Amino acid sequence: MRMNARLPAPLALCLLSIAACGGGSSIPGAVGGSSGQQGQLVGADAAVSGGGDASGWTTLGNSDAGGAVAPNAAYYGRLAVSGGVPYAIYSDYSKSEKLTVMKLTSGKWTPVGSAGFTTESTYYYTLYVDGTTPYVAFIGYSSPYALTVMKYNGSAWVLVGNAAFASTSGYGTPTLAVSNGIPYVAFLDTSSYLHVMSLSGSAWVDLGGAPVSTYAYYCTMTISNGTVYVAYNDENKSVMNLVTWSGTAWTLVAQWTYMIEGDWDPVLTFNNGTLFLIYYNYTYGVIVWKL
Repeated sequence: MRMNARLPAPLALCLLSIAACGGGSSIPGAVGGSSGQQGQLVGADAAVSGGGDASGWTTLGNSDAGGAVAPNAAYYGRLAVSGGVPYAIYSDYSKSEKLTVMKLTSGKWTPVGSAGFTTESTYYYTLYVDGTTPYVAFIGYSSPYALTVMKYNGSAWVLVGNAAFASTSGYGTPTLAVSNGIPYVAFLDTSSYLHVMSLSGSAWVDLGGAPVSTYAYYCTMTISNGTVYVAYNDENKSVMNLVTWSGTAWTLVAQWTYMIEGDWDPVLTFNNGTLFLIYYNYTYGVIVWKL
């Protein structure tokens, strides 16, 4: 059953720590896309293996607070790193669950602009840093479930386009990226249609002029060398699709079969020219693919 609610805490912790929340084998297989490419499992096992401890990990900043960015004041957190500098975003309990962004400066976590800078409490949110400019995309409670993008201009958080420019299902985290100074955002609308939009002047417009998929369930986006990549659960066909934007149309790159309602919160990322996809599967745990 689809629920407009935050993920349960154990699942959120699993996603953030990339630790195994399950195990097993016989992962649903990869299917070649129109380009003939196929995804490959990373590692011999079905899921990312846990079973370790925190040896080798060190906290960043604020040792007097146990390394916490926001002690006893945060609900969920996300991280972005640009130029070797970490930034963190969280829903700030001390500011009525409005957003706060922190930056690690000289070993201390310091606010970027005002703490609790959003005008409303936030539901789902994401962070992207373009050079030294942080961007946030968030779904607000009071709009209701409307999507807004903001950036920090060096002195204040300002709107990118209009506030509450799109209505969402209130389900799943929007994905944000910036390429050549142009911001892009992927999200699900009130009908669970997948949209990928970019800023044109002061208006947000759909790439291709229409939704990417008519019925999606979770989505993730990344951009490499100007090429937009989007992965999403296509419930019309019970597959996870990886598509790219050619500038004129969406092209299927690869597919993975999946269990309906079984794969959660996919995340795409590039490293040294290799595309990685990580997601949580209800049966098998955390799974990583590469292409």
